[in-house]
Amino acid sequence: MGHETDTTIIDLVSDHRASTPTNAAEFVCAPWREVKITLNQMEYTLSNSIERAIGTQRERLQSYQRYLSSRRISDNMKNLKEKIEFLIEKAGTAIRNRMQLNISLYKGLSGKLFAYSPEKTLKKGYVIIHDRNEKLLRSVEDLMPDDNVKLTFYDGSARAEVKSIDKGKNDE
Repeated sequence: MGHETDTTIIDLVSDHRASTPTNAAEFVCAPWREVKITLNQMEYTLSNSIERAIGTQRERLQSYQRYLSSRRISDNMKNLKEKIEFLIEKAGTAIRNRMQLNISLYKGLSGKLFAYSPEKTLKKGYVIIHDRNEKLLRSVEDLMPDDNVKLTFYDGSARAEVKSIDKGKNDE
């Protein structure tokens, strides 16, 4: 019979299990990359659509100007040109507002991602402990007296030797 991998309760109740901090970071960052790519694609598509619409309207306006020459028609064309320019400006404002909203949303999501980053967590006083093979230690059960461990802080790391092990609840 083979050995089964230990499964912790947190693995059973969590939405996603990450085997390493790097894997966790990659999992968390992946959606933000997709959001950024989607926003870039939306901006590109919107810009192209507006440029095409402006080009089409400009061509129509030039076509009307070539074919029509009377004073009254010229006045109507001027009014139409002003309306088109107004609509172009209004569309530009709407695009800028939408982009600002998307940028704000992106910054908000980026801020949340940064707030939950492993580095930010380490700055709060937490420490990551690895055994001599760089395996992440999650429980006192993973330790033995005289084990050598690596302690990773936000500003560096240190090596330590386990002197004793106290199993049971934390002293809080």
